[in-house]
Amino acid sequence: MNYYNKLRSPFGIMNPMTSPSNSNGLLNGIIVFLIIIIILLVAYCLYKSFEKFSVPTNKRELNGIFFVHRDGCGFSKRMHESLKGKDFKVNGHKVQIITLDSPLAKENNVNGTPTILKVSNGKVLAKSVGLKPIEDIEKELSNDSNDSNDSNDSNDSNDSNGSTIIVLMSPSCPFCVRQIEELEKNNISHEKILSNSEEGKALMQKGNFRGVPIILKNKDDVAGALVGYNTVEQLKKNGLVH
Repeated sequence: MNYYNKLRSPFGIMNPMTSPSNSNGLLNGIIVFLIIIIILLVAYCLYKSFEKFSVPTNKRELNGIFFVHRDGCGFSKRMHESLKGKDFKVNGHKVQIITLDSPLAKENNVNGTPTILKVSNGKVLAKSVGLKPIEDIEKELSNDSNDSNDSNDSNDSNDSNGSTIIVLMSPSCPFCVRQIEELEKNNISHEKILSNSEEGKALMQKGNFRGVPIILKNKDDVAGALVGYNTVEQLKKNGLVH
């Protein structure tokens, strides 16, 4: 049989190298190659992203500033927004975000959010608890002797405060429980109001508060309220106790 005649078609002479079957095979090969390249690029990007935001598991590798964050906490959300406005930097250090379930938070008894930790070689040098301005947090973290903002003047423990402060709280909030313990330990007169009670809801709405605990000098002065957990020294500094 004449090979030339086999290549004839209604549209003319066909080149074996450009037959439809060969063209489709080449096209499929190119598509498969491109898909593989895309998959590798996506995998590489995910790996670099994980590497950037992952927290080292070796304690000696744990250094810097860590923000203990919880999605369901209104104060934690506001702290996240504040940090975002500062490009997630505190005292010039990049802030790493961790959760309450992380080993670092568990080992240092962090049971509420937001909490900011200053860590060196796996050891917490300073801690800032509760929602505060970034400037105040930077001052607290600059003091390496600050273990957990729990230090109080020993002379204050037996001093009774003449006035009664108001604490808007929820029993399920760890910081609320801690705040009440702080007040009781220092013999500070206080009134507890549940945030989900009728009176509590009214005060929360009046002050446009998004989380608890809230500390008020009185029920009429919502403008001077302190948000989040506060030590006795912080309460004194803001004029809520004497």
